[in-house]
Amino acid sequence: MLIEKVNQFMLLPDSIVQADDLNVQSATLYQQFYPDEGSALFGSQAVSAKQEMTFTLGSNNCSMLTDRSYLSFNLGVAAGTTGILAGDASALFERVRVVSSRGIVLIDQQQQNVLEWVKGINVLDDAQKACRWESLGDQINISDANSLVIDTATAAVKVCMPLPGSFFTQVRNLCLPVTGQIRIIFTMAQDFQAFSLCGSTAFRYRVDSPSLTACLQPLTPDFQARMVALARSGGLLLNYSSEYFTRQPITATSNTVTVQRALKSARIVTVLPRLSSEDNTYNLSYLKGQSPASGLVSFSCRAGSSIYPSTALTTPEEVYVHLKQIYGLYGDLDAGNQITRAGFTAAANTSVNQKQGSKWNMGVNLAKGGINTGHNTVDSPIQIMYQVGASTATLDAFIWITYDSIVIVKSPDQIFVDM
Repeated sequence: MLIEKVNQFMLLPDSIVQADDLNVQSATLYQQFYPDEGSALFGSQAVSAKQEMTFTLGSNNCSMLTDRSYLSFNLGVAAGTTGILAGDASALFERVRVVSSRGIVLIDQQQQNVLEWVKGINVLDDAQKACRWESLGDQINISDANSLVIDTATAAVKVCMPLPGSFFTQVRNLCLPVTGQIRIIFTMAQDFQAFSLCGSTAFRYRVDSPSLTACLQPLTPDFQARMVALARSGGLLLNYSSEYFTRQPITATSNTVTVQRALKSARIVTVLPRLSSEDNTYNLSYLKGQSPASGLVSFSCRAGSSIYPSTALTTPEEVYVHLKQIYGLYGDLDAGNQITRAGFTAAANTSVNQKQGSKWNMGVNLAKGGINTGHNTVDSPIQIMYQVGASTATLDAFIWITYDSIVIVKSPDQIFVDM
């Protein structure tokens, strides 16, 4: 074709390329925020310890990149002698809340430390654990002989960890000029729940010098104004998964547990049967589960007229397949985790050793597909059906229902949560 025959319309590109720094004012900033409680000692039962750690974050011209922000502190012993952390550093935080300046709760994740342990043993292989030593990730599912011991005779351990809680791995860019100030509240775990093996009942941990380093992305004035105007006219949409937690006894051989919680899109049910006698024992792990003493008979969930899965799971192998599907590992030949056959099917949970302790946990997927396709529990609550060969009088079930949250932010004074 002769060049003079080519007109301007034939030179249009197939796609429009935008610069990576579009709407960005300057390079990212790392700003440290300190607890509202001041330079206090944090912990559970240590003398003078604050049991909640609160950070108030805000910016008039920056977005917060949550997946590049982190929490740092020194972890040591306040009383007693030695302790072994029950998992990674997230074991220290029992509850995580994100709250707006007007008190609107964006997320309230209870038993966060136990759920993070469950996720950790399901998705992290040894190589992935090893490269997370700065957040003590290398301590997940490890033998006592190789564990990092927190000791009065040694210096405190420095910890740098991702912000605990599922909210921060999903909402990766939080536009602070639109949302206004937010408060992140961490509730400290009890001493014998954060630590699995302590030298004595006198053991108390302490967290000192905490700070939250927020990765802030400065925005151009024009883009800030457009984002604020867009929010006021229609609303800034945040869509992420949250977890509702409940604890129920399962003391019979055949158990039906009803979860009374109205949710428009319940996606996943996670169940961790465990011994209630291990709630606050200084030499046993609070995080680990309890596999059925006489074997699994069946496990399934009922929601309305539907059964999930459509055929009840009757073997540990089937339960394990569904766990791998929930965490996106099934069929992935490169995936790994911390669950061995012996650890998953152990008849009882009697070992204080994290590596030898039971890894039994169960889960099913209720969603039909993508976002907001889960089961509506407003008129049909979820029932968990768990049948075992023999009952355990002190057995409880920790249950998390993962559901879709939709948050519409018009301004700091107008934030609407739909779940």
